[in-house]
Amino acid sequence: HLGPKRSRWTRQLGASAIQIGSKLAAGLGRIGDEEIGFSIAYLKSALRASHISLQCLKICREKSLLPPKAIDRITARLIDVRDEIVGEVMSLREQWNTRFGM
Repeated sequence: HLGPKRSRWTRQLGASAIQIGSKLAAGLGRIGDEEIGFSIAYLKSALRASHISLQCLKICREKSLLPPKAIDRITARLIDVRDEIVGEVMSLREQWNTRFGM
């Protein structure tokens, strides 16, 4: 519970975290290979949302809006998720290049 310290930055952090999840679901939920391009686009959108979340965490730390240990845990997990997204995008790009010869 954020109580009185709830701010624009904590709200943005929550909103961008939701976006990460929804964009990941859309990007990873493709049915066939013909949708690789859409998957890449959704995953890149999730990547942008993760960067926004990391920026919000930095501001939350500077303004002491969340406990430092919580910020550390969330930051570490976001970096893991971001790295996994980058890996998946690279894999999909390889599939795209193999399939379509570009």
